[in-house]
Amino acid sequence: MIGQLIRSIARIWDHLRSSWRKTYYRLMYPGLRIDRASYLAPGVELVCVKGSQMVIRNTVIGKGSQIRSKRQGRLELNGCEIGAYCALEAMMSITIQPESIIAERVTVRDQNHRFDDPTKNIAEQGFNIAPVTIHSNVWIGAEVVVLKGVEIASGAVVGAGSVVNRPLLDKAVYAGNPAKKIRDLE
Repeated sequence: MIGQLIRSIARIWDHLRSSWRKTYYRLMYPGLRIDRASYLAPGVELVCVKGSQMVIRNTVIGKGSQIRSKRQGRLELNGCEIGAYCALEAMMSITIQPESIIAERVTVRDQNHRFDDPTKNIAEQGFNIAPVTIHSNVWIGAEVVVLKGVEIASGAVVGAGSVVNRPLLDKAVYAGNPAKKIRDLE
């Protein structure tokens, strides 16, 4: 009985802290839109630089995750679940649609560094940028890396530790480096 009471108080306190974090980020970043239904676990870092946009609706973001929208990037999380210690960084566009589940330590980026010119430092060469779209009802396993230009079809499953560097357009299970279709789900 006492244990249940303590757990209930801890849960209420945790949701209050999430509300405070959301308010703080709204005040810090004018390009950020986050609704009341979304939850930010402790240690979540949101960065939405001037000129960029971030829209978070009905989404749970796990402990220690870093969600960043840079330059003129747009990052939209809509009704999904982001696991602990994930990194999402948009310079153009990252969209994750409803009912998608992203496990812990997943990285999603819509850019790669250029390194074509050997006479320049890599940091001076800029980026290759292409949008990332993760459609609804997708499950991405732990420690997956999703790179620029990727589209993942509704209902797809990506196995833990995979590297996704091209579109996954079928409702199927994918795994490996690079991710390849293992079997269809229909």
